[in-house]
Amino acid sequence: MRVLVVEDEPSLSQQLAGALAHAGYAMVLAGRRQDVLAAAAAGLGERADWIACDVGSEESVETAVATVVRRHGGLDLAVNSAGLGAAGTVTAMAPAEFVQVLDTNLHGVFRSLRAETRAMRATGKGGSIVNVSSIAAELTHPWMSAYCVSKAGVNMLTRCAADELGAHGIRVNAVMPGLVDTELAALLVQSDEATRE
Repeated sequence: MRVLVVEDEPSLSQQLAGALAHAGYAMVLAGRRQDVLAAAAAGLGERADWIACDVGSEESVETAVATVVRRHGGLDLAVNSAGLGAAGTVTAMAPAEFVQVLDTNLHGVFRSLRAETRAMRATGKGGSIVNVSSIAAELTHPWMSAYCVSKAGVNMLTRCAADELGAHGIRVNAVMPGLVDTELAALLVQSDEATRE
């Protein structure tokens, strides 16, 4: 099976990619940090490679998906795990910062999903797309309105895409992890107040 993992949260994506590599999948890791991608792919074995990709750019996403198809002959599974966080109250957060979070977390998933869907439909064999959302999609978090809104949007985008693409044999699902010890969550994980039971 040919897999594309689109990520900006390497530690989370590497856990998933490791499980897929262990199962024998051929995969491409895509993200902005080339040194991190190269190291991760090297650690996953010969069936894993990588490509630089910025989900903020439609051209970059289209190129990444086309590269997967060219290198591996198709795309069967895609995991969209790009994420950006920001902290600030609703009244204090700058509109540009709010938009930036939505552009990565929601619009980035949209750009990726569109390109992945085209690749899967081209083969006529269907496929599966998994979007990494968050419990923040349904639970409020103080000072995290942009993140919560973006993940709620990912959930609805996932549901709409699943409704539309099921007829083409493409499954679209979202997973909603809780707090995971990654770079993105470092401030929360290292906070006694945030981790207190």
